[in-house]
Amino acid sequence: MFDLAARYPTFPSALIACAPTGIPENPSVRVQFLRLLLDLPRERLGLLLPGLRAYTRCGPRRMYRLARDQEAHMTGPLLGRVEVPTLLLDGLADPVVQSWTLWEIHEAIPHTVIRQIPGATHAMADSFPCTVAQYTLDFLNLMER
Repeated sequence: MFDLAARYPTFPSALIACAPTGIPENPSVRVQFLRLLLDLPRERLGLLLPGLRAYTRCGPRRMYRLARDQEAHMTGPLLGRVEVPTLLLDGLADPVVQSWTLWEIHEAIPHTVIRQIPGATHAMADSFPCTVAQYTLDFLNLMER
């Protein structure tokens, strides 16, 4: 998403990122999986079971390749080229994405707003859908002014 906005600045009119991973931090594969394991017990059981089935279907080899790609991909240097208003949603109970990473993104992209959701896990759109929707609507309404 950030890559797209940096490379094609006229394409998006705004960005909304819920717990964006791998930006600007590119944790090692081991750290990514450790953080995911820390997050799993915090998620709603109704999300956990389908998520585990999806990870199982994906298979360990593909999961590892995706994690290696994220570790190697460098979006951080492109952030300064993002010119559209950006909403960053930070789940304060999210072990996958550290709050400091959202503040780093905030520093790099000129027109950002950070909204923090106490108790929100990595899957904040699932655990706090009304809060995510309200922050999104508030942000989009501000853009219309």
